[in-house]
Amino acid sequence: MPPADASAEPGTAPDGGSTGVEDTLDLKLTEELLALIAEERSAGTRRATVPGDLLGDPGSWPPARTTPGEFALLPVRLDRDLPVISRWMNDPAVAAFWELAGPDSVTADHIRPQLEGDGRSIPCLGVLDGIPMSYWEIYRADLDPLARHYP
Repeated sequence: MPPADASAEPGTAPDGGSTGVEDTLDLKLTEELLALIAEERSAGTRRATVPGDLLGDPGSWPPARTTPGEFALLPVRLDRDLPVISRWMNDPAVAAFWELAGPDSVTADHIRPQLEGDGRSIPCLGVLDGIPMSYWEIYRADLDPLARHYP
């Protein structure tokens, strides 16, 4: 079987044929939902503490028991988590992939739009037995522009 072509148009199968379906959803938020989001922001509610508009609230998901310990996802709060995330992003092995090396503001500028967004993406810390050990971005892959290139 030939490899999937990342440059394929939506509805194009890896072999070049048509899938007959649109594989990406262009979501248009209703005026009512936009008004609710604006109301939460004006009330001073932080995005990371509100259940995700499209993904739910990863902070409320039960932890997973693993051999090394209990693993949980904790939605990012910049005031609490920026120093550790920025330190990770400046590690050469991480910087090669994330391209967020530099002062804390570089990482903050990447994370802040997600915290203020519509819930398509929620930045989280992976926490093992209460110790931050990884950074995650939980997102709706079907709503990401990259989805248009993969069935």
